Amino acid sequence: MTRTGAVLDGAGILVASTTAAAQPRVVFDGDAYLVAWAGSDGVHSQRIGAGTGALLGAGNTLYVGCARNVDLGRDAVGVLLVIEDCTAQLLAQRAGVAGAVGGPVTISPPMVPTARPRIAWNGSEWLVAFEELIAVPSLGPVFLDRGNVYTERLSITLAALDPQPIAIAVSKSNESTPLVASDGRDFFVAWSRLYADEHGHPAGVYARVVSADGTAGEATQLVNGPAEGRSVVWDGMRYAVAYAIDRGDFTHELYLTHGGDRIPISAAWPEQRDVALAAAGGTLRAAYARVAIEPAYGGVFRVFVREIAGRRRVAGR
Repeated sequence: MTRTGAVLDGAGILVASTTAAAQPRVVFDGDAYLVAWAGSDGVHSQRIGAGTGALLGAGNTLYVGCARNVDLGRDAVGVLLVIEDCTAQLLAQRAGVAGAVGGPVTISPPMVPTARPRIAWNGSEWLVAFEELIAVPSLGPVFLDRGNVYTERLSITLAALDPQPIAIAVSKSNESTPLVASDGRDFFVAWSRLYADEHGHPAGVYARVVSADGTAGEATQLVNGPAEGRSVVWDGMRYAVAYAIDRGDFTHELYLTHGGDRIPISAAWPEQRDVALAAAGGTLRAAYARVAIEPAYGGVFRVFVREIAGRRRVAGR
């Protein structure tokens, strides 16, 4: 897409054709776009020419094994892939033009089941946000768990910078789906509380700042009620958080909070899905999937993009 939001590649560029491809992530590696996704046997990748949109090579496998969740980022060394494997451990894997560089490095705390990693680079260190999984007693054979949210700082060599993970949200509720971004110095961690905790703090989307020295600020509630954070980005002036609100009938509406605004992204359609935020050249955009009930779009899920303009603060964030 251009900076003005024009689509350059029509229906898109096919990088994987399999029912097992999931969780696509993309990063610019300095020369080309690197797209990575989780498959049934590991994490695979494809480089795409930034100027042409052409596939560069036949693709690579970055990690062999079960990958439940993945995230992708770039630092001064190159591309970093973080993986949650099927033993609930977090692994970091470097990637280059030719594929994996070295082997995976375990970065999760010892003997702690973890999930849903998200990473951000501030120019000198990484912050990895993740869930600690806590088993919930169940009468049936289905395994249930809830989560607490922690972060840990990593050096560019992937060494832990803190003796213990930094507690972000620890309660008897279900603290879930951490998101993280950086303003180039400090970090911003958002997460979702799925029901009220033991202190009466309600369900909603929360956030707190983690400074470059590992100090965590006070928690702030961004959204009240049955909402779940989907994406966070720094736009050069402030953070924007996209979230989904449960309408109670198994469908959702998508909104964004940007300095206190409650801005609708997609709220008048049968169903919304994931949303991703991006900021470039001072412009904030949201890409999201919804059921396209318009006849021109065929009544199926389609990806849409819209520019988000900030507004004055309104009641009921």
